[in-house]
Amino acid sequence: MQPLAGRLVVDFTQLLPGAFAGRELLRLGARVVRVEPPTGDPMRTVAPAWHDALNAGKESVVCDLKEDPTLAQVLLAHADVVLEGFRPGVAERLGGGPSGAPETVVYCSITGVGAGDRRAWHDLNYLGWAGALADTAPAVPPVQVADLAA
Repeated sequence: MQPLAGRLVVDFTQLLPGAFAGRELLRLGARVVRVEPPTGDPMRTVAPAWHDALNAGKESVVCDLKEDPTLAQVLLAHADVVLEGFRPGVAERLGGGPSGAPETVVYCSITGVGAGDRRAWHDLNYLGWAGALADTAPAVPPVQVADLAA
């Protein structure tokens, strides 16, 4: 028996860090339901092979959180784990924040530099701040190692 069998993960993330985290939870037996905007996860077009590899076996539903967050709120009410990668405060504003989740939920906010920073951060930002781009400059590193390591 897998350790997370019977657990529901609701995934509000887009791009690599959340997809990787959700994949690991799926590997451990959880049911992972991705809540995607009507435009879909940008990783579908930016890195289709990564998208397919990291999201295989997950369920996906479309929900426009700005227009009608009802479906997402129903999923949130039944979740054991929530993954979100919005800037601080955005999930709450869209109706998918911790205040709408059960007390027992494990709520995972994947933020680049913590809840106090409202800027959008990505792999290249982290690597640049750490001085790790010097080895690949002017090219972009071949793997988003900061996103995966986080």
